[in-house]
Amino acid sequence: DPNSEWVCRSLTFDHHWKICDLFAVNGTNPPHFLTEYLDRDYLEYLQVNPSSDVHLTQYSTVSGAGNKEPIYLTASQNTEITETKYGSDSFSDYQLVHQKLANKSGEKLCRNEDVTRYAMISNYERLNSATDVHFVKSESLEECARACDQDEMFTCTSVIHRTKECELSVSRATHKSSDDFIFKENSTYLEKFCFSASLAEATEKLWPTILDHILVGHVMEVVDADSLIECMTACLQAEQRFSFMCRSAMWYPNDKDQNCLLNTENRETHPNVFVAEDQGVRMFYFEIPRTRNKKEISDAFRDDPVEDDYTQWSLCNSSNVQYRYLKCKDQTDVRKCPQQTKLCKRSNFQFRILT
Repeated sequence: DPNSEWVCRSLTFDHHWKICDLFAVNGTNPPHFLTEYLDRDYLEYLQVNPSSDVHLTQYSTVSGAGNKEPIYLTASQNTEITETKYGSDSFSDYQLVHQKLANKSGEKLCRNEDVTRYAMISNYERLNSATDVHFVKSESLEECARACDQDEMFTCTSVIHRTKECELSVSRATHKSSDDFIFKENSTYLEKFCFSASLAEATEKLWPTILDHILVGHVMEVVDADSLIECMTACLQAEQRFSFMCRSAMWYPNDKDQNCLLNTENRETHPNVFVAEDQGVRMFYFEIPRTRNKKEISDAFRDDPVEDDYTQWSLCNSSNVQYRYLKCKDQTDVRKCPQQTKLCKRSNFQFRILT
């Protein structure tokens, strides 16, 4: 397919199971390396013209796979490639891979009318980093995000920034496991999300996100969110749906419902109540930084709801019930405080049958 966005640079063939695995990277180029694997062959794609002298790379079997340091092997030789005929077709008629068309970018992950925003987790990397990656040089986090938006090699969905390098990946963290991330000083994990321009246009590109921390006492609304982007969207829509500006939120990926807690404040405005969540509980605290100046932000928050002893009543759920929580002082998670529920009000209509 000449319109394919996939770039195949190498492959492995399993002779036992007859399976061919395609890769977007070369296993002989650092940081990737080859290891010994029984009944498997490793090949790299090289496009050449018939009857031309080309430079080939020969791959030796890697022994000592248990060594701590990866072993990179390259032994080169010059070989002449001759044209092989298959009926009326020549080798040159077969193109196994296609480069992505010019001017296409990873922004294709989103709709044309969308904008990208990135959850930014400082001093962390993905524990199980994917092999489908592409490296670019970059001095800043903003440049890394821009490279992910514009990458033409594949559709970038996440980035790891290390000093002067960006590792772009087509995959992202799963969020639910406590083993998703590993502490790595001076590294930053960025994850791409797509929002409609009208919803997120007044926000900055990078949204600070902190693992397993909670802001106590400022939850105004509790909603259901199946994913991190749903919780982010709920925070963006809070002014329209719940009549307050959401400055930050907490999302609990392993809870099925009532797992997105929307705050009227953030760790900058109330640092004394920003604390670690209970040990072993995976959750995400994130902030939505606004691009408006201080006066505009002050005006926007002037009519924030008066502080109440309870969170606001939730929207009606599938059981036709609304709920709210007491903002108790002895719990960091407001959902562990006493809960009130009530049936949703129904509109009563009187019908007359005309005869």
